Amino acid sequence: MFWVLGAASLMILLIPVRLCLAVNKNKGIEIDGRVCYGAGLLCCSYHGHAGHSTTTFKALGLPLYSSSAVKDRPVGGGEETPGIISTYKSKKKYFKYIPGLVRDIIKTTMGKQGTLKLILGFEDPAYTGMAAGLMACISAHCSGVLQYTPDFSGKNFEVDLYLKGVIIPVVLVFIGFKHGAVYIRDRFLERINVKGGKRYGFNG
Repeated sequence: MFWVLGAASLMILLIPVRLCLAVNKNKGIEIDGRVCYGAGLLCCSYHGHAGHSTTTFKALGLPLYSSSAVKDRPVGGGEETPGIISTYKSKKKYFKYIPGLVRDIIKTTMGKQGTLKLILGFEDPAYTGMAAGLMACISAHCSGVLQYTPDFSGKNFEVDLYLKGVIIPVVLVFIGFKHGAVYIRDRFLERINVKGGKRYGFNG
């Protein structure tokens, strides 16, 4: 029984997933995404624009679930940038793992097609520079797919993204284990260094 369940689980993880994502900013950010498991066995579609979003789930082409939502937009656009900055500060230690994670996912995605044109700027040029450094690490492994332009003149956000490809779920599992192990190792070494005083320079 155990082997049957194991074989069934492996078969499920080997069935390919087709991904398609398009994002552009034209009178607000518009997002279209579609994920299909198998040859249309299960599909999830998402469309969002101007605070309105629609999510649809289908099985064998038959609709199973559909929902619509309206997000209240903040009064005044000045709240978005501080929110991004505060998120970056609170999650800064995780950001160093993003380039490697993105690189592995891109390398293992089959039949991939895509372009990404991104212009990003913050009110504080220092944050624009930090974003440029992160994007440079990612673009080095994207084979020319990513065209990133930092805007040091002030707050700005422009995006035109199209991605399409096929990925095997079991590959994502292995990638998750790989980067999870690296994260656990780093946290373990960090705790050892703190206890030994190396972080504070007490041991030379």
